[in-house]
Amino acid sequence: MLLLSHPLSAQTPAYGGIGRPRITKDKQIAKGDSCNTLTLEFSNHAGTHFDCPYHFNETGKRLTDYPASFWKCEEVQLLSCTLSAGELCSNDHLEKTLQQSGNYNPDAGIVLLNTHWYKKRQESIFWQKPPGFLPELKNWLQEKFPKIRFFGFDVISLSSFANRDVGREAHREFLGENPILVIEDMNLAPLEGINKLGNVLISPLFIEEADGAPCSIWANL
Repeated sequence: MLLLSHPLSAQTPAYGGIGRPRITKDKQIAKGDSCNTLTLEFSNHAGTHFDCPYHFNETGKRLTDYPASFWKCEEVQLLSCTLSAGELCSNDHLEKTLQQSGNYNPDAGIVLLNTHWYKKRQESIFWQKPPGFLPELKNWLQEKFPKIRFFGFDVISLSSFANRDVGREAHREFLGENPILVIEDMNLAPLEGINKLGNVLISPLFIEEADGAPCSIWANL
């Protein structure tokens, strides 16, 4: 089993560089308390997290609108391509990497794209000038993968901070009619050298009516 999420910490990069998590020690055995506890303060879009339709669609579904079965994908498509700072990922990028993969799974419920930007996660460029994604990708994904429910990647957001207008439109497209839920800031290092997964389980922090939430993502080979 592989863990494809980053742990939340005070060093977790934040979109735009604002709003990093605050994690402080509350009770401490070392100071005479009976147990150890933490106080947590963070955005529901911090770290490895997903966006529900309600994030950009006032009438869209929220986290607690989905059944438990929704969060497990038995069929997975892995893709990998290199994107430069500020570059917008297009249909051509994904078409090329799909052809190169030689492992097309049209039944995939989740598509995971490794851009290798996870390697830059502790650098300011990770949030200052990451790649982004064009709105047109949603139609391409649904044409290639009719059963798709999730699109996950190792970039901090679907929206490049350098192209925020395009990013907002991409969010509206992905989370609008017939939505694809977006999983941002994944840890895809464990997938290096792997071209196939058995299944993926997404385990969200279960927040009432949330528009998104941090999540742990587990994959079986």
